[in-house]
Amino acid sequence: MKAQNGVADRFGLWLQLKNVGEHLSQFLFISQVYFEFIYAFEREEPIILKDGPRQYVVEFVADFLLTKTSLEPWEYALAPAALRLFYTFLYEKDYLPGPPYSMFDFLNSLDPHYVDLLKEQYS
Repeated sequence: MKAQNGVADRFGLWLQLKNVGEHLSQFLFISQVYFEFIYAFEREEPIILKDGPRQYVVEFVADFLLTKTSLEPWEYALAPAALRLFYTFLYEKDYLPGPPYSMFDFLNSLDPHYVDLLKEQYS
């Protein structure tokens, strides 16, 4: 829990320094929920953020985030951007071994499907 709080504090400061604007609190909240999703749940094989766990991103945005949080419908649409920012932060802080381009490509490919899912859920 200490590590999660430390990461959240540093990420929040990083977001402020990047002038992300009015959605800072949503980006921070989504990243905290993602961090919890990665580290707080037992899986057959543990994962870490360095792994670039793309297979879990779909589970996170399509299931966990939608069922375990209470956000306004438009706030859920910020999830891919929040994850891009979070992985950019991790890279800039030398946590990741290289730029998270493959994660960004994956999130970009996920965007239209995620928007369709949100339309189904909230229309």
